[in-house]
Amino acid sequence: HFLLLRLGTRVPPSVLIPTAILGNVAGSLTPASAGEFLRAAMLRSHADVSVEDGLALVFYERVLSIFMMALGTVVAAAFVAASLKVALVVTSVAMPSLVLPLAAPALLNRLRRAQPRAPHGLLGRALARLQQVAGRLEWLFQDRALLARWSLMTAVMFIVVALQIWVLSRAVSHAVSPVEAWTAFGASQLAGIVSLLPLGIGAGPTFADVDGD
Repeated sequence: HFLLLRLGTRVPPSVLIPTAILGNVAGSLTPASAGEFLRAAMLRSHADVSVEDGLALVFYERVLSIFMMALGTVVAAAFVAASLKVALVVTSVAMPSLVLPLAAPALLNRLRRAQPRAPHGLLGRALARLQQVAGRLEWLFQDRALLARWSLMTAVMFIVVALQIWVLSRAVSHAVSPVEAWTAFGASQLAGIVSLLPLGIGAGPTFADVDGD
């Protein structure tokens, strides 16, 4: 909702809610969560959101959420697998990385300006569209208040899911801590994406390893 407002579009909840559900379900069923891009198609067909804006929205959400999940998982895994001293060192090194998204506007601007003149035909049109998507992404990342608000809401959602996993895991293992639950959640999600396997199959071994410990 906030991202679409930044892009100059107001979409009613009757479209936003099923779009979000479709993206989450399709992302879980497809390799590398590629189904998330169905959101752009649904917003185009039901709310007249441009393809460029829809793709920019999906890229913004996916890049930031994966970045935050990877960073949080690395820190949590350090507390699970290493000594407290090592974990604190990892945390002190990882936390400054939180400011990296602030550099996105400059990077996207350079990318758009450095892109050579597009060839004619289908390839040229595709490159021109990608250039437009990069411009809309740059516009989104320029709003630091939006970035902070979106990141905070995403972090809260991640924590809620991790707590749900912790509550469920305690039914089978009292030794599982909230930090281990977060590690299992984050690592399994990242494994499901990196494995390029559908149905989140890549997540299976991660949960099995945590449960086995």
